[in-house]
Amino acid sequence: MRFDPEEWARVHDAREDRHLAFRRGLELCVEACAERIRPGELWADVGTGTGHLAGALAALGARVIGLDRDPRMTLYARRRWPRAVAFAVADASRLALADASCGGIVAISLLGCLASPAGFFAEAARALTPGGTLCVSAMNRHSLLLAASKALTWQRRRGSPRYTAYDPADLAGALRRAGLVPEREIFYAHFLTAGSRIVPGAVAARRRERTAPPGARDPWARQLLILARRADASGHIDLYGTGSPQRPA
Repeated sequence: MRFDPEEWARVHDAREDRHLAFRRGLELCVEACAERIRPGELWADVGTGTGHLAGALAALGARVIGLDRDPRMTLYARRRWPRAVAFAVADASRLALADASCGGIVAISLLGCLASPAGFFAEAARALTPGGTLCVSAMNRHSLLLAASKALTWQRRRGSPRYTAYDPADLAGALRRAGLVPEREIFYAHFLTAGSRIVPGAVAARRRERTAPPGARDPWARQLLILARRADASGHIDLYGTGSPQRPA
């Protein structure tokens, strides 16, 4: 799928309610990862697009590389964030990252563009350090509001790209098979799109957000954010880079 960089940038810059699901995924990712970032630690933003999320992670002190398969996106992002972030062209199933090199990997609005997340999850597990964080967003296959929005806009959007929606339990299982330990989910985007408006409004939609254990279902939320960590060979999660699951004394 190809997107125009200028149009995609306006999704974040114009801050219209109809694009809340895209922006809110980025905001929730930043909020969830802020406490996990160590100054100077390498984080990768996969499917970086125009680089907005990469720039936000860099502002938190991470050393960030933004990866996208579309050369036009990486060119736009380099011009938009010339000093804060490095950008490169790479496919999600073949990440240009060394083994165990990243403290964190984020992928917001990427999984919907993939036929299967398995290849990307395997690459993320390879590139993460033990205890490293993976944060991804996805469309919720069980959302009645997502189904209603698709039905309302079907006639106007025939011929537009199709995106994959996921069962949260299937995603949790795919993460575990890749050697990643899902920790929690955040369900969000509880709204119906009506032209340029959303019902209920942005404030009410945010009030309906909820945190759930991995694999939980929500019949209303259009989107979910999943946080996971890479386990080491013994299966425990090394949160502090010490070889032990315990905080160092």
